[in-house]
Amino acid sequence: MIEGLRKYYTGDWNSVFAELQADGSQIITLTKDGENVAHRFQVRNLYREDERVLKHEEITIEQPAHIKKRMKEALLP
Repeated sequence: MIEGLRKYYTGDWNSVFAELQADGSQIITLTKDGENVAHRFQVRNLYREDERVLKHEEITIEQPAHIKKRMKEALLP
């Protein structure tokens, strides 16, 4: 089982975004707080016996430098 689908089934995520596709499949994107990786996969027949993952990718998430700077500034008294 791919990592993204495993995380989906076990609930090991904080946010999920699902996009329904014209061909009946879904593209699901999962993220978890504190992890710098998002999982995006396209699946057909989710939860069915003939479930099939069509594509899977892991996306590295990194905050832009200007956002990191603003976050540091926000913490200053």
